[in-house]
Amino acid sequence: MQMVSRVRKLMAKLAPAIVACFLFVGDLRAETITIRNDTKVPLVIQTAVVINGQVRVDRPVAIKAGGATTITLPGNKLITVYNGRNPSQVLNKSNIPASKEDGTYSMQADILPGRVKLEQVKPDTPVEKKDKPDKDGKPDKKKSDKDR
Repeated sequence: MQMVSRVRKLMAKLAPAIVACFLFVGDLRAETITIRNDTKVPLVIQTAVVINGQVRVDRPVAIKAGGATTITLPGNKLITVYNGRNPSQVLNKSNIPASKEDGTYSMQADILPGRVKLEQVKPDTPVEKKDKPDKDGKPDKKKSDKDR
């Protein structure tokens, strides 16, 4: 009987804290960004954020050509892109400001050799394809015959 009353007292003390946690969950939601590798080479992404005045560096993530990764860190993000074959070569450094909305970014080859650019795209934007289908939805036969 005493055990039940202790549990009830403990629950009565913790109830306001539990309710407060559920009320503020919406405000603590971290922005999720998706980064696609639309280049022909593997890349390595590393993200850094400032939390409570301290820089927090996330682990490096390798992304294959045509692959993608998601990042769910709160606040302004510093995205550093490295060459997957030579990790000491920095290809791009970009800042992504904090936002309440999720975002999708595409890494593409830059005009400058040995560089990539990080551009925001719509989530449903497909990667450009070299062989465009015919009106019937079939690949163009003329192009495939020339390649043979």
